[in-house]
Amino acid sequence: MKRNIFIVLILSLALSISCQEKPEDDPVIPELPDAKPLVVHLEDKVVTDNVFAFDVFKATYNNSTEANVFISPLSISMAFNMVLNGAAGETSAEIREALRAKDYTVDDINEHSRSLRAALTSVDPSTNFSIANSIWYREGFSVKTPFLDVNRTNYDAEVKALDFSSPDAVTQINNWCAKQT
Repeated sequence: MKRNIFIVLILSLALSISCQEKPEDDPVIPELPDAKPLVVHLEDKVVTDNVFAFDVFKATYNNSTEANVFISPLSISMAFNMVLNGAAGETSAEIREALRAKDYTVDDINEHSRSLRAALTSVDPSTNFSIANSIWYREGFSVKTPFLDVNRTNYDAEVKALDFSSPDAVTQINNWCAKQT
């Protein structure tokens, strides 16, 4: 019952915000000179990103037994986008299906992600907004350099080899996360 009320409230709020007319005396929000626009030919990708986000919210809602859950569809999609750079065949097709990105090349997805990251992190100079991505791989495992390079370039991913059998491995990753957030 609480969940149903919550959903109705969120939908009502969204509808009321989207349906309200702007009062004449409402201040105009100025353009921010340092804001970076999204790549024009990929603006429609924002729509598919939103569909993915609502899919994630719906799946989380339907499968959670917790009263309060916090998730970030942006972080999930960025992680899938990063993994897509190393995926092929059926795995690539399934990731694209989940992301609603079947009509985009991997290069398009990377370009959109890079543009989105730049726009989000620079839209308001008075706000500290950061996105942290990393790739942790087993020490001694051979990772293809182009995969690492494309993720460093487009997702500003930090890349680290780690001895996962070390008791300190979890601490190292947790410390990195704590430092980033």
